[in-house]
Amino acid sequence: MNKLFEFFRIKRIWLKFAATVILAVLLTMSFTSYLRLLNNEKKVQEQIASTLETTIEVASLAVSDPLWNYNIDGIEAIGESVFKRKEINSVKISDLRRGEIYSRTIENSIHPDEQIYKQELKIYKSDIYIGTIEIGITDYYFVKEVRDEFYNRINDMFIQVFILVIFISLISVTVTTPLKKLEQGAIEVAEGNYSNKIEVNSSDEVGMLAEKFNYMAENIKSAREEFIQMNSVLEELVKERTDQLVKTNEYLEVTLGESEETQAELTVKNDELEIALETLRETREELIQTAKSSLTSQLVAGVAHEINTPVGVSLTTSSFLQTEVTKLLTASNEGSLTKSDFVTHLSAIGEAASTIQRNLENSASLIESFKQVAVDQTGHRKRSFNLKDYIEEVLKNLHSAFKHTHHDITLECPDDINLDSYPGAYSQVLTNLLMNTLEHGFKERDDGHISIKIDRDPKGLIINYSDDGHGIDPKDMPHIFIPFYSTAHGKGGSGLGLSVINNLVTTVLGGTIQCESVMNKNTTFTMVIPESPTWTNPHDGSI
Repeated sequence: MNKLFEFFRIKRIWLKFAATVILAVLLTMSFTSYLRLLNNEKKVQEQIASTLETTIEVASLAVSDPLWNYNIDGIEAIGESVFKRKEINSVKISDLRRGEIYSRTIENSIHPDEQIYKQELKIYKSDIYIGTIEIGITDYYFVKEVRDEFYNRINDMFIQVFILVIFISLISVTVTTPLKKLEQGAIEVAEGNYSNKIEVNSSDEVGMLAEKFNYMAENIKSAREEFIQMNSVLEELVKERTDQLVKTNEYLEVTLGESEETQAELTVKNDELEIALETLRETREELIQTAKSSLTSQLVAGVAHEINTPVGVSLTTSSFLQTEVTKLLTASNEGSLTKSDFVTHLSAIGEAASTIQRNLENSASLIESFKQVAVDQTGHRKRSFNLKDYIEEVLKNLHSAFKHTHHDITLECPDDINLDSYPGAYSQVLTNLLMNTLEHGFKERDDGHISIKIDRDPKGLIINYSDDGHGIDPKDMPHIFIPFYSTAHGKGGSGLGLSVINNLVTTVLGGTIQCESVMNKNTTFTMVIPESPTWTNPHDGSI
């Protein structure tokens, strides 16, 4: 039953298309036929007048001699000869002195809707007025000829429509069959079956669409597997950190129970560690949400790596702090604690506390910076920000991706560019460009240079991003902003990076982007972006 419904649904689309085309053809041909009919009817009047005028002039010349000589037989012969034309209805010939000589009218016409047109003309003989001739003509045969032509055009029109229906039917069969396969493939992907391939054996646009759809399904499958794997790693990391914190907390509670002052200090530090852990948990949830895109996944990995160092140092220093407190308590209990030992232990405890404080503040700074950039990237919200400060925050979050290389990044941006715009769009554009350079432009290189230069102009902000990498092949230049176009298919390239950049610049930020590249020398992206974009995010409640 479902298959039958789907079949008729496809046919309904075809019928809509066919009906539209046929109706357009019918209306066009009917309108032109009607206009032609009106024009022909107008010509009928002209043709009747011309025929009547020509006939009566010829007849008047022919009958002038018989009428002058009063040749009755000649007059009648000429009158009857006029009736050889089937459209003639009446003929009347009169002598100026003798009156009517010849008169004949076709009565009881079989054409009741005909109209009779009559014309009278004087007859001259050597410029002497000798009589008159009157001829009547019917319009039936003229009108009939026009109507026959109109009916023939109508018949031709229906024949053409019939041929058109057959032609559209053939086209429908060749188009709807592959479209049906595409529809079924989309349903299976929506149900989570990413392994099924759409088989469309054609090299036209539908075949290309099927190929791109299969490639998209494969990318979605790979991204989903990477997301599950990364989520598992993050869960293990949080569990490991939690276990370490619990053990540290238990140990501190047992060993420092006898010293109220030291216990209070350690409790404060422990609370700070718990806050850091809670912040890590919150950040993990944000990372899971933002990890749905490959760009944010790279940001997650970099920030997690940066946070790991200060937190690890804090944990190590906390263990050292516990050891110092234990030594202090042991010496105190044994009565061997001297003033110099006490001062030494307190100095070590103070340095350890300061170390923990600095690393926790560093972790909090990294987390706060990452949280702001991650929120901006996962949802385009319009807010006020300083462009240079924000770009420096983005570069800080990407530090881990470049710190093991000798690549150099320079930023030239005025300090006073304050925008009311979408910082997330700027972050995604810049991050995509940097990662694209790292993965493609600086592939198998370790000493590249990246320049980011921003100036103000009456047109808006002029942003020039350039690198001295491998460059882009001239044959690929016309296609770099096309979705799914990639020179690294099968090697991790999705073909979406520059397409996303183009969409963000032209749609969200309302600007333009151009690319120039010289092979093995440099690549430059030039963006012109208004300082106050007009695009509005429908999901941004703040607007």
